[in-house]
Amino acid sequence: MIVFEQRSDFEEWLDDNYWFEDGYIAEITTHDNEHSNIASVEIRIGYQIEGTLNGGTPITLKEYIIKASKIKLWTFSENTIYNPDNCISGIETIDECDGIGFEVDVPELIKLVCDVITVEGPFLKKSIRKPWVSERYVFFNIKEGQIPKPSQWIDWLDKLGIDVSWRHGGSEAKLVERVPFPDYSGWFLQETYKIPTTQFGVFFSNVRFEKGDISLSIQKYDSNVDDLWYAVNRILSENIQKIEVLCGNCRFSGSEWLEYLNSKKIPEDMYGWA
Repeated sequence: MIVFEQRSDFEEWLDDNYWFEDGYIAEITTHDNEHSNIASVEIRIGYQIEGTLNGGTPITLKEYIIKASKIKLWTFSENTIYNPDNCISGIETIDECDGIGFEVDVPELIKLVCDVITVEGPFLKKSIRKPWVSERYVFFNIKEGQIPKPSQWIDWLDKLGIDVSWRHGGSEAKLVERVPFPDYSGWFLQETYKIPTTQFGVFFSNVRFEKGDISLSIQKYDSNVDDLWYAVNRILSENIQKIEVLCGNCRFSGSEWLEYLNSKKIPEDMYGWA
């Protein structure tokens, strides 16, 4: 157990722990006294010290319990937006305050000022990196084949009953012949009837051929393109044999990605984290 009554000593300890940059706040507890005033605050904080960022892989975490007493300011409440899975930017101390003060994003920014901080730990914890999937960004690595031509996208989507056009951000529909090939990075696909009332669509942020591999990244730029987003992902998963899909911190084959798109569930046996 370590007791801090000076900000400089607390900052030295934070520096030894990299200021908890890219860490997490696992638990926050507020203790009231008999007068319903805040008596103390406990924050369980940690960061990863071993393992990778890939979903479903073994990791080791280092955690501490920060106990604050003689509270002068505490902005956390039941209405605070708090997520224990949030990756925090780190702890930042407050310069102009009476006592020891710091703030941290949970993801809402909270502030604590007190006279005494007690730290317990470290506690080492074995865990599994929790898989997560982005709803906006997907990266495809194609091992064999060719970059799909702009006209192929229009034909594939037409077979699914979706009439699309190519565009720049905020532009009108462009003739497919004007879309560069093989690198159409920076172009959008959008349902043709939506172009007058939207700015973007499905964004091809990166289209590249390098050392025999094709890299293709897409982003969902409009909130009302769910059907088109699903269709573009489905086309790539079904029409290209040797494809690897990277999304969030997960890695899928084409068939696994298609299964996820249909179920919105990451197969638990795929990662062994059940």
